Amino acid sequence: MLIGVQETKEWQIVSLINGLRRLKKYNINATVFITTDWIERASENASDLKTSIPDHKESFSLIERNEGHRVLLNWELVREMSGSGLIEFCSHTKSHRKCHNLSADELEEELGGSKRIMEEKLGRPCTALCWPFGRNNDLSVKIARDKGYGLLFTTRHGITEKGSDPYSINRIAVKDSARWFMKSMIIYTNDIFSKIYLGLKNN
Repeated sequence: MLIGVQETKEWQIVSLINGLRRLKKYNINATVFITTDWIERASENASDLKTSIPDHKESFSLIERNEGHRVLLNWELVREMSGSGLIEFCSHTKSHRKCHNLSADELEEELGGSKRIMEEKLGRPCTALCWPFGRNNDLSVKIARDKGYGLLFTTRHGITEKGSDPYSINRIAVKDSARWFMKSMIIYTNDIFSKIYLGLKNN
């Protein structure tokens, strides 16, 4: 299961503290992709998000006032959540740049730098990457593979089946609606329904 995130301008708001409680309650695993520069900045002036969790409206307001550290995950929280065994953190690059526009040297830093920092901070391999804005090209995929990423996630809607390309993984978006989610699961877990639906959606 992939937890969706909301992005606003250069920041990322992640509702994971309450989310972790629900994951524990139902024993569900999740994968979260993080931009390491943002986590680094939030960690320099970390707030106690466990005792005070702003809602999304307040979070946007804080970010506009350059107080993003009050709503962003920091390394202490990332390590705690990773240690729960329910959440796996993977790379969303180092600074959230559009990778299809970057040179080889820039990609080395954007992809390799994020992987290196995550492995240093969490003490475990980082083998998956989700492209910012879904943008990539042959060069960025090659460098990601060379750096040791074994799974590359796109933003294309669709299902992943046995034999699917691990370097071009489709995803199903998650919306804030239980009814919508139930309907999507009915469609996407049925081979015939999912192929018809995606065929219509992609045309």
